[in-house]
Amino acid sequence: MKLITIKEAIDFVKKDVKPIGIEKVLISDAYGRVLAENLKSGSDHPEVDVSAVDGYAVKAGDIADAAEKNYIKLVLADTIKAGIEPGTTLRHGGTVLVFTGAPVPEGTDAVVMREDIQVDGKEIIFKKPIGSGKNIRFVGEDFRKDEIVVSKGTTIGAAEIGMAAEINRSYLFVYRTPVVSIIPTGDELLELGDTSPGRFAIRDSNSYTLIGLVKQAGAKFSVCRRLKDDPIATAETIKAELDRSDIVITTGGVSAGDYDFVKKVVPEIGVDVIFHGVLQKPGKPILFGKYKNNRYLFGLPGFPVSSTVGFLLYAYPLIRALAGFSDKELPRVKATLKEEFHRKKGKREELVRVKVDYNIENGFTVKPDTKKQGSGILTGMVGDTALMDVPIGVTDIKKGAEVIIILIKPISSFGQLS
Repeated sequence: MKLITIKEAIDFVKKDVKPIGIEKVLISDAYGRVLAENLKSGSDHPEVDVSAVDGYAVKAGDIADAAEKNYIKLVLADTIKAGIEPGTTLRHGGTVLVFTGAPVPEGTDAVVMREDIQVDGKEIIFKKPIGSGKNIRFVGEDFRKDEIVVSKGTTIGAAEIGMAAEINRSYLFVYRTPVVSIIPTGDELLELGDTSPGRFAIRDSNSYTLIGLVKQAGAKFSVCRRLKDDPIATAETIKAELDRSDIVITTGGVSAGDYDFVKKVVPEIGVDVIFHGVLQKPGKPILFGKYKNNRYLFGLPGFPVSSTVGFLLYAYPLIRALAGFSDKELPRVKATLKEEFHRKKGKREELVRVKVDYNIENGFTVKPDTKKQGSGILTGMVGDTALMDVPIGVTDIKKGAEVIIILIKPISSFGQLS
Protein backbone atom coordinates (compact mmCIF):
# COMPACT_ATOMS: atom_id res chain seq x y z
CA MET A 1 0.00 0.00 0.00
CA LYS A 2 1.29 3.47 -0.92
CA LEU A 3 2.70 5.62 1.87
CA ILE A 4 0.64 8.73 2.57
CA THR A 5 1.36 11.99 4.42
CA ILE A 6 0.37 12.69 8.01
CA LYS A 7 -2.26 15.18 6.85
CA GLU A 8 -3.76 12.64 4.46
CA ALA A 9 -3.80 10.03 7.23
CA ILE A 10 -5.52 12.40 9.69
CA ASP A 11 -8.11 13.28 7.04
CA PHE A 12 -8.81 9.58 6.45
CA VAL A 13 -9.25 8.98 10.19
CA LYS A 14 -11.63 11.92 10.65
CA LYS A 15 -13.69 11.32 7.51
CA ASP A 16 -17.42 10.90 8.22
CA VAL A 17 -16.82 10.45 11.97
CA LYS A 18 -19.75 11.45 14.19
CA PRO A 19 -20.52 11.03 17.90
CA ILE A 20 -21.32 7.38 18.55
CA GLY A 21 -24.49 7.84 20.55
CA ILE A 22 -26.26 9.54 23.43
CA GLU A 23 -26.80 8.36 26.98
CA LYS A 24 -28.49 9.70 30.10
CA VAL A 25 -26.34 10.30 33.18
CA LEU A 26 -26.79 11.83 36.62
CA ILE A 27 -25.36 15.32 36.87
CA SER A 28 -22.93 14.03 39.49
CA ASP A 29 -21.48 11.73 36.80
CA ALA A 30 -21.46 14.29 33.99
CA TYR A 31 -18.17 16.10 34.69
CA GLY A 32 -15.90 16.10 31.64
CA ARG A 33 -18.58 14.73 29.30
CA VAL A 34 -20.00 16.54 26.26
CA LEU A 35 -23.58 17.80 26.46
CA ALA A 36 -25.84 16.33 23.78
CA GLU A 37 -28.77 18.73 24.34
CA ASN A 38 -29.45 22.40 24.95
CA LEU A 39 -30.25 23.11 28.60
CA LYS A 40 -33.24 25.48 28.82
CA SER A 41 -34.50 27.24 31.89
CA GLY A 42 -38.06 26.61 33.01
CA SER A 43 -38.41 29.98 34.73
CA ASP A 44 -36.72 33.31 35.32
CA HIS A 45 -33.83 33.32 37.75
CA PRO A 46 -34.16 34.81 40.20
CA GLU A 47 -37.93 34.52 40.02
CA VAL A 48 -38.38 37.57 42.29
CA ASP A 49 -36.20 40.52 43.21
CA VAL A 50 -33.82 39.42 46.00
CA SER A 51 -31.23 41.04 48.20
CA ALA A 52 -27.59 40.60 47.24
CA VAL A 53 -26.40 41.36 50.79
CA ASP A 54 -27.44 41.25 54.42
CA GLY A 55 -28.91 44.70 54.96
CA TYR A 56 -31.91 47.00 55.04
CA ALA A 57 -34.41 47.43 52.23
CA VAL A 58 -35.20 51.09 51.66
CA LYS A 59 -36.80 53.56 49.31
CA ALA A 60 -33.68 55.32 48.04
CA GLY A 61 -35.40 58.70 48.12
CA ASP A 62 -36.00 58.38 51.87
CA ILE A 63 -32.26 58.56 52.60
CA ALA A 64 -31.17 60.75 49.69
CA ASP A 65 -30.10 63.54 52.09
CA ALA A 66 -28.37 61.28 54.64
CA ALA A 67 -24.87 62.41 55.68
CA GLU A 68 -22.46 62.13 58.60
CA LYS A 69 -23.95 65.26 60.20
CA ASN A 70 -27.45 64.67 58.92
CA TYR A 71 -28.53 61.23 60.09
CA ILE A 72 -31.83 59.90 58.82
CA LYS A 73 -33.82 57.43 60.91
CA LEU A 74 -36.25 54.91 59.47
CA VAL A 75 -38.55 52.59 61.43
CA LEU A 76 -37.82 48.87 61.27
CA ALA A 77 -41.04 47.31 59.95
CA ASP A 78 -40.15 43.65 59.39
CA THR A 79 -37.42 41.01 58.96
CA ILE A 80 -37.27 38.69 55.93
CA LYS A 81 -35.12 35.58 55.62
CA ALA A 82 -34.17 33.78 52.40
CA GLY A 83 -36.95 31.53 51.14
CA ILE A 84 -39.71 33.42 53.00
CA GLU A 85 -42.43 35.36 51.17
CA PRO A 86 -42.51 39.03 52.24
CA GLY A 87 -45.46 39.77 54.51
CA THR A 88 -45.29 43.51 54.10
CA THR A 89 -45.00 46.31 51.55
CA LEU A 90 -42.24 48.84 52.12
CA ARG A 91 -43.66 52.29 52.84
CA HIS A 92 -42.04 55.74 53.11
CA GLY A 93 -40.32 56.20 56.44
CA GLY A 94 -39.87 52.46 56.98
CA THR A 95 -37.15 49.87 56.38
CA VAL A 96 -37.02 46.06 56.40
CA LEU A 97 -34.12 43.86 57.47
CA VAL A 98 -33.39 41.38 54.64
CA PHE A 99 -30.79 38.67 54.44
CA THR A 100 -28.75 37.59 51.40
CA GLY A 101 -31.00 35.81 48.92
CA ALA A 102 -34.20 36.95 50.65
CA PRO A 103 -36.95 38.51 48.51
CA VAL A 104 -37.18 42.26 48.99
CA PRO A 105 -40.62 43.68 49.83
CA GLU A 106 -42.62 45.48 47.19
CA GLY A 107 -41.63 49.13 46.95
CA THR A 108 -37.92 48.55 47.62
CA ASP A 109 -35.44 50.67 45.63
CA ALA A 110 -32.17 49.49 47.20
CA VAL A 111 -30.61 47.57 50.07
CA VAL A 112 -28.12 49.22 52.45
CA MET A 113 -25.49 46.86 53.85
CA ARG A 114 -25.68 46.18 57.58
CA GLU A 115 -22.20 47.54 58.22
CA ASP A 116 -23.27 50.95 56.88
CA ILE A 117 -26.00 51.60 59.47
CA GLN A 118 -26.52 51.95 63.20
CA VAL A 119 -29.36 50.44 65.21
CA ASP A 120 -31.25 52.51 67.78
CA GLY A 121 -33.97 50.27 69.15
CA LYS A 122 -36.67 50.04 66.50
CA GLU A 123 -35.07 52.79 64.47
CA ILE A 124 -32.30 52.34 61.92
CA ILE A 125 -29.84 55.19 61.41
CA PHE A 126 -28.53 55.91 57.88
CA LYS A 127 -25.46 58.12 57.44
CA LYS A 128 -25.18 58.25 53.64
CA PRO A 129 -27.41 57.96 50.57
CA ILE A 130 -27.61 55.00 48.22
CA GLY A 131 -28.29 54.69 44.51
CA SER A 132 -31.51 53.18 43.22
CA GLY A 133 -31.14 49.46 42.45
CA LYS A 134 -28.04 49.02 44.62
CA ASN A 135 -27.54 45.53 46.14
CA ILE A 136 -30.61 44.00 44.51
CA ARG A 137 -30.62 41.02 42.17
CA PHE A 138 -33.56 41.64 39.89
CA VAL A 139 -35.94 39.13 38.28
CA GLY A 140 -34.25 37.31 35.38
CA GLU A 141 -30.84 38.87 36.10
CA ASP A 142 -29.14 35.45 35.78
CA PHE A 143 -31.33 34.02 33.03
CA ARG A 144 -34.85 34.23 31.61
CA LYS A 145 -37.49 31.55 31.14
CA ASP A 146 -36.82 29.37 28.05
CA GLU A 147 -33.30 30.78 27.71
CA ILE A 148 -30.58 28.30 26.68
CA VAL A 149 -28.25 28.40 29.68
CA VAL A 150 -25.79 25.73 28.46
CA SER A 151 -25.45 24.89 24.77
CA LYS A 152 -25.27 21.50 23.15
CA GLY A 153 -21.65 20.50 22.53
CA THR A 154 -20.33 22.11 25.72
CA THR A 155 -17.79 20.15 27.71
CA ILE A 156 -19.35 19.89 31.15
CA GLY A 157 -17.43 21.40 34.05
CA ALA A 158 -18.33 22.30 37.60
CA ALA A 159 -20.26 25.45 36.63
CA GLU A 160 -22.32 23.56 34.04
CA ILE A 161 -23.22 20.94 36.64
CA GLY A 162 -24.27 23.72 39.01
CA MET A 163 -26.35 25.31 36.26
CA ALA A 164 -28.12 22.00 35.62
CA ALA A 165 -29.03 21.87 39.29
CA GLU A 166 -30.13 25.51 39.13
CA ILE A 167 -32.75 24.64 36.52
CA ASN A 168 -33.79 21.49 38.42
CA ARG A 169 -32.17 18.88 36.15
CA SER A 170 -30.94 15.82 38.01
CA TYR A 171 -29.77 14.10 34.82
CA LEU A 172 -28.31 15.14 31.48
CA PHE A 173 -28.09 13.68 27.99
CA VAL A 174 -24.44 13.41 26.97
CA TYR A 175 -22.53 11.81 24.10
CA ARG A 176 -21.47 8.29 24.84
CA THR A 177 -17.86 7.67 25.82
CA PRO A 178 -15.98 5.44 23.34
CA VAL A 179 -14.75 2.08 24.62
CA VAL A 180 -11.18 1.15 23.68
CA SER A 181 -9.52 -2.26 23.82
CA ILE A 182 -5.73 -2.62 23.77
CA ILE A 183 -3.98 -5.67 22.34
CA PRO A 184 -0.17 -5.79 22.61
CA THR A 185 1.37 -8.57 20.53
CA GLY A 186 4.61 -10.54 20.63
CA ASP A 187 6.17 -13.58 22.33
CA GLU A 188 8.83 -11.29 23.74
CA LEU A 189 6.49 -9.25 25.95
CA LEU A 190 6.96 -9.47 29.69
CA GLU A 191 4.19 -8.53 32.12
CA LEU A 192 4.78 -6.42 35.21
CA GLY A 193 6.25 -8.46 38.05
CA ASP A 194 7.42 -11.24 35.77
CA THR A 195 11.21 -11.68 35.86
CA SER A 196 11.53 -14.59 33.43
CA PRO A 197 12.97 -15.07 30.85
CA GLY A 198 14.95 -12.11 32.11
CA ARG A 199 16.99 -9.68 30.06
CA PHE A 200 16.12 -11.16 26.66
CA ALA A 201 12.44 -10.25 27.00
CA ILE A 202 10.83 -6.82 26.53
CA ARG A 203 8.77 -5.27 29.29
CA ASP A 204 5.27 -4.36 28.11
CA SER A 205 5.18 -0.61 28.73
CA ASN A 206 2.99 0.18 25.71
CA SER A 207 -0.18 -1.14 27.33
CA TYR A 208 0.17 1.15 30.32
CA THR A 209 1.18 4.19 28.27
CA LEU A 210 -1.85 3.64 26.05
CA ILE A 211 -4.19 3.22 29.00
CA GLY A 212 -3.09 6.66 30.19
CA LEU A 213 -3.49 8.16 26.72
CA VAL A 214 -6.96 6.63 26.32
CA LYS A 215 -8.04 8.29 29.56
CA GLN A 216 -6.43 11.59 28.51
CA ALA A 217 -8.44 11.51 25.27
CA GLY A 218 -11.69 10.99 27.17
CA ALA A 219 -12.43 7.33 26.44
CA LYS A 220 -12.97 4.22 28.55
CA PHE A 221 -10.29 1.57 28.70
CA SER A 222 -11.97 -1.81 28.31
CA VAL A 223 -9.43 -4.61 28.34
CA CYS A 224 -5.80 -5.40 27.69
CA ARG A 225 -5.24 -8.81 26.05
CA ARG A 226 -1.62 -9.73 25.39
CA LEU A 227 -1.11 -12.01 22.42
CA LYS A 228 1.63 -14.43 21.50
CA ASP A 229 2.83 -14.63 17.91
CA ASP A 230 -0.01 -16.82 16.69
CA PRO A 231 -2.00 -15.79 13.59
CA ILE A 232 -5.15 -17.71 14.56
CA ALA A 233 -5.26 -16.31 18.10
CA THR A 234 -4.43 -12.86 16.77
CA ALA A 235 -7.32 -12.92 14.31
CA GLU A 236 -9.83 -14.34 16.79
CA THR A 237 -8.92 -11.90 19.55
CA ILE A 238 -8.95 -8.80 17.36
CA LYS A 239 -12.32 -9.77 15.89
CA ALA A 240 -13.81 -10.46 19.32
CA GLU A 241 -12.67 -7.08 20.62
CA LEU A 242 -13.93 -5.25 17.51
CA ASP A 243 -17.34 -6.82 18.10
CA ARG A 244 -17.50 -5.40 21.64
CA SER A 245 -15.48 -2.17 21.54
CA ASP A 246 -15.60 1.04 19.54
CA ILE A 247 -11.85 1.11 18.93
CA VAL A 248 -9.23 -1.63 19.06
CA ILE A 249 -5.57 -0.66 19.34
CA THR A 250 -2.86 -3.23 18.74
CA THR A 251 0.87 -2.73 19.22
CA GLY A 252 3.43 -4.61 17.18
CA GLY A 253 2.76 -6.91 14.26
CA VAL A 254 2.42 -4.26 11.53
CA SER A 255 5.94 -4.10 10.10
CA ALA A 256 7.69 -6.39 7.62
CA GLY A 257 8.79 -9.23 9.92
CA ASP A 258 7.84 -12.89 9.57
CA TYR A 259 5.98 -12.73 12.90
CA ASP A 260 4.10 -9.54 12.19
CA PHE A 261 0.66 -11.14 12.00
CA VAL A 262 -1.63 -8.17 12.68
CA LYS A 263 -1.24 -6.71 9.20
CA LYS A 264 -1.84 -10.16 7.68
CA VAL A 265 -5.00 -11.18 9.54
CA VAL A 266 -7.05 -7.97 9.81
CA PRO A 267 -8.27 -8.04 6.18
CA GLU A 268 -9.30 -11.67 6.71
CA ILE A 269 -11.64 -10.78 9.61
CA GLY A 270 -13.46 -8.05 7.71
CA VAL A 271 -11.40 -4.95 8.49
CA ASP A 272 -11.26 -2.48 5.60
CA VAL A 273 -7.65 -1.27 5.74
CA ILE A 274 -7.73 2.45 4.90
CA PHE A 275 -3.98 2.98 5.09
CA HIS A 276 -0.88 1.09 6.12
CA GLY A 277 2.25 3.20 6.21
CA VAL A 278 2.66 6.94 6.69
CA LEU A 279 5.52 9.22 5.68
CA GLN A 280 6.36 10.00 9.29
CA LYS A 281 9.14 9.43 11.78
CA PRO A 282 8.69 7.69 14.15
CA GLY A 283 5.84 5.29 13.39
CA LYS A 284 6.03 4.73 9.63
CA PRO A 285 4.23 1.30 9.53
CA ILE A 286 1.06 2.41 11.34
CA LEU A 287 -2.15 0.79 10.12
CA PHE A 288 -5.71 2.11 10.26
CA GLY A 289 -8.87 0.28 9.32
CA LYS A 290 -12.65 0.37 9.68
CA TYR A 291 -14.89 -2.46 10.76
CA LYS A 292 -18.65 -2.96 10.55
CA ASN A 293 -21.00 -0.88 12.72
CA ASN A 294 -18.58 2.06 12.93
CA ARG A 295 -15.78 0.22 14.72
CA TYR A 296 -12.15 1.18 14.20
CA LEU A 297 -8.74 -0.48 14.37
CA PHE A 298 -5.32 1.07 14.87
CA GLY A 299 -2.29 -1.14 14.37
CA LEU A 300 0.49 0.78 16.10
CA PRO A 301 4.19 -0.10 15.83
CA GLY A 302 5.73 -1.90 18.78
CA PHE A 303 8.40 0.64 19.75
CA PRO A 304 7.14 2.76 22.68
CA VAL A 305 7.66 6.19 21.10
CA SER A 306 6.25 5.10 17.73
CA SER A 307 3.20 3.73 19.50
CA THR A 308 2.72 6.90 21.55
CA VAL A 309 3.14 9.26 18.61
CA GLY A 310 0.76 7.17 16.48
CA PHE A 311 -1.90 7.36 19.17
CA LEU A 312 -1.51 11.12 19.63
CA LEU A 313 -1.73 11.86 15.90
CA TYR A 314 -4.60 9.57 14.96
CA ALA A 315 -6.38 7.73 17.79
CA TYR A 316 -6.65 10.85 19.97
CA PRO A 317 -8.66 12.94 17.45
CA LEU A 318 -10.84 9.94 16.56
CA ILE A 319 -11.75 9.37 20.21
CA ARG A 320 -12.49 13.07 20.69
CA ALA A 321 -14.76 13.12 17.63
CA LEU A 322 -16.64 10.00 18.69
CA ALA A 323 -17.18 11.48 22.16
CA GLY A 324 -18.52 14.76 20.74
CA PHE A 325 -15.67 17.08 21.75
CA SER A 326 -15.21 20.23 19.68
CA ASP A 327 -11.44 20.33 20.32
CA LYS A 328 -10.51 17.12 18.56
CA GLU A 329 -6.79 17.33 17.79
CA LEU A 330 -4.04 18.22 20.21
CA PRO A 331 -3.16 21.94 19.99
CA ARG A 332 -0.46 23.03 17.58
CA VAL A 333 1.29 26.25 18.64
CA LYS A 334 4.22 28.36 17.54
CA ALA A 335 7.48 28.16 19.44
CA THR A 336 11.02 29.53 19.21
CA LEU A 337 13.87 27.09 18.68
CA LYS A 338 16.63 27.60 21.27
CA GLU A 339 19.36 25.84 19.29
CA GLU A 340 20.00 24.72 15.73
CA PHE A 341 18.33 21.51 14.53
CA HIS A 342 19.77 19.22 11.88
CA ARG A 343 18.84 15.83 10.47
CA LYS A 344 20.44 13.81 7.67
CA LYS A 345 17.35 13.06 5.61
CA GLY A 346 14.10 14.87 4.99
CA LYS A 347 12.11 12.16 3.24
CA ARG A 348 9.55 11.89 6.06
CA GLU A 349 7.73 14.34 8.29
CA GLU A 350 9.39 13.99 11.67
CA LEU A 351 7.90 14.47 15.14
CA VAL A 352 10.95 15.51 17.14
CA ARG A 353 10.80 15.30 20.92
CA VAL A 354 11.60 18.71 22.38
CA LYS A 355 11.85 20.02 25.91
CA VAL A 356 9.55 22.98 26.45
CA ASP A 357 9.63 26.16 28.50
CA TYR A 358 6.76 28.61 28.59
CA ASN A 359 6.16 32.06 30.03
CA ILE A 360 3.74 34.82 29.14
CA GLU A 361 6.46 37.21 27.94
CA ASN A 362 8.35 34.89 25.58
CA GLY A 363 5.74 32.24 24.84
CA PHE A 364 7.00 28.75 24.06
CA THR A 365 10.70 28.02 23.62
CA VAL A 366 11.93 24.54 22.74
CA LYS A 367 15.14 22.56 22.67
CA PRO A 368 15.48 19.23 20.82
CA ASP A 369 16.55 16.36 23.03
CA THR A 370 19.12 15.15 20.46
CA LYS A 371 20.15 12.03 22.39
CA LYS A 372 16.57 10.89 22.98
CA GLN A 373 15.11 10.68 19.45
CA GLY A 374 15.12 6.91 19.00
CA SER A 375 11.68 5.33 18.55
CA GLY A 376 12.41 2.97 21.42
CA ILE A 377 13.61 5.64 23.87
CA LEU A 378 10.59 6.36 26.05
CA THR A 379 12.59 8.64 28.38
CA GLY A 380 12.51 11.20 25.56
CA MET A 381 8.76 11.56 26.16
CA VAL A 382 9.03 12.09 29.91
CA GLY A 383 8.69 15.53 31.53
CA ASP A 384 7.94 18.84 29.81
CA THR A 385 7.98 17.36 26.31
CA ALA A 386 6.21 18.31 23.10
CA LEU A 387 6.52 17.20 19.49
CA MET A 388 8.20 19.56 17.02
CA ASP A 389 6.73 19.05 13.55
CA VAL A 390 9.53 19.02 10.96
CA PRO A 391 8.01 18.97 7.44
CA ILE A 392 9.08 16.72 4.59
CA GLY A 393 12.12 18.18 2.80
CA VAL A 394 13.40 20.19 5.77
CA THR A 395 16.78 19.07 7.16
CA ASP A 396 18.05 22.22 8.90
CA ILE A 397 16.34 24.74 11.15
CA LYS A 398 18.29 27.70 12.51
CA LYS A 399 18.46 28.76 16.13
CA GLY A 400 15.77 31.36 16.86
CA ALA A 401 13.50 30.13 14.07
CA GLU A 402 9.77 29.81 14.58
CA VAL A 403 8.59 26.19 14.61
CA ILE A 404 5.31 24.38 15.16
CA ILE A 405 4.97 22.11 18.15
CA ILE A 406 2.20 19.73 19.19
CA LEU A 407 1.35 20.05 22.87
CA ILE A 408 0.75 16.70 24.52
CA LYS A 409 0.11 18.20 27.96
CA PRO A 410 -1.85 21.27 29.16
CA ILE A 411 -0.09 24.64 28.85
CA SER A 412 0.00 24.89 32.64
CA SER A 413 2.42 21.94 32.68
CA PHE A 414 5.14 23.91 30.90
CA GLY A 415 7.32 26.39 32.77
CA GLN A 416 5.90 29.47 34.45
CA LEU A 417 2.65 31.19 33.50
CA SER A 418 3.75 34.53 34.92
